[in-house]
Amino acid sequence: MFSLPYNDQQSNKIGLYFHIPFCIRKCNYCDFYSITKTEGIDKFVEYLAKEVKISSEQIDCKLDVDTIFFGGGTPSLLAPNHLEKLFDSINSNFNVDINSEITMEANPGTIDIKHLREFKQTGINRISFGVQSFNDDELHFLNRIHTSQEAIKSIEYARNVGFKNISIDLIFGIPNQSSKSWKTNLELVRKLDIHHLSAYNLIYEENTPLYDKLTKGKISQLDESIEEEIFLETIDYLNSINLQQYELSNFASNGFECKHNIKYWTHLPYIGFGPSAHSYYKTKRFWNYRDL
Repeated sequence: MFSLPYNDQQSNKIGLYFHIPFCIRKCNYCDFYSITKTEGIDKFVEYLAKEVKISSEQIDCKLDVDTIFFGGGTPSLLAPNHLEKLFDSINSNFNVDINSEITMEANPGTIDIKHLREFKQTGINRISFGVQSFNDDELHFLNRIHTSQEAIKSIEYARNVGFKNISIDLIFGIPNQSSKSWKTNLELVRKLDIHHLSAYNLIYEENTPLYDKLTKGKISQLDESIEEEIFLETIDYLNSINLQQYELSNFASNGFECKHNIKYWTHLPYIGFGPSAHSYYKTKRFWNYRDL
């Protein structure tokens, strides 16, 4: 059984989460709040920076921060000037620890080495790629905009510009997927020397195109026994390459656990900004509207 690396010294510091809802194209399985019209991104960032200030004023004190997470949506659609504006507001309204973990989720189809270099220069020190699969047929099924080779190149680019903390997401339980085809994904995790992996099983969320196809009989869900076999084999294989399961779907080399994610699981405080963002502060949970 996994155990979370809880640290009492983190308990007096909060995490900040930013929901960036813009996407080039919405994936057919995703039920997170996102939109595909990106022309309003400049105004959105302006208002997001204001939201940081307003929230800080409501708290009525300058809180200490040690994790920042840009999720989405596709946060890698942000330009350097967008990030600079947000960091200016963050640093003006919170005390950000110099050793803070600052994560950006990124879609391999939206970035190149120049983007990654600029992200690093603005202060991002952890990158999380939504790879989902290294199989092009599976990527096509999931309606992803990138190819397996683009995913591999993105990881290599991130390492080339100096990112030490690189994570990837993979999805198992895709129709017609086999234990053997999934093993190819895990072998690439080893070859690419990935230190953090999030492995999620495919869920057919209501009100998504994938759910609609399932209910209409256009696709068939992978047998649950195969999903179970894949998941157990995943734990064993990753353990053999020293990626330990520290949370239900997350695996990491020692010291590469996602500090921000651990806050969610150990009841440490975090504040969310942007549409649909959730917060947990002073034992209360609250969230923003799912609307821009």
